[in-house]
Amino acid sequence: MKTYELMLEVRRLSAVKAKNEASLSEEELQGKYRKSYERLCSDLREKQCELRVRYVNACKQLQEVMAESVYAPTGKEYEWLHDEITRRVNASNEDALLKSLFLIFWIFFDDEMK
Repeated sequence: MKTYELMLEVRRLSAVKAKNEASLSEEELQGKYRKSYERLCSDLREKQCELRVRYVNACKQLQEVMAESVYAPTGKEYEWLHDEITRRVNASNEDALLKSLFLIFWIFFDDEMK
């Protein structure tokens, strides 16, 4: 599951949880619907943690590229950046979040190089 799809799943699960809490009493959630409610809460926590890890990892990847870009060979900065971004995006299974972060850095990098 890609980061965007995972984010949508977290939102969906959160909405289901909120709807359940709004339409059912605490007694029903802890009684008749306890197992399914606990499973929902567990699934939501798991997906939230997974999404947080994805966010942190994407920021870490961007930070690494930014930090290493200062050592790019003179005259080959664009080639180095392109190769590094391509390698990391391919390794992430074309993750849209990572691609977007790298695009922002590419724009910054390009503006600064001009």
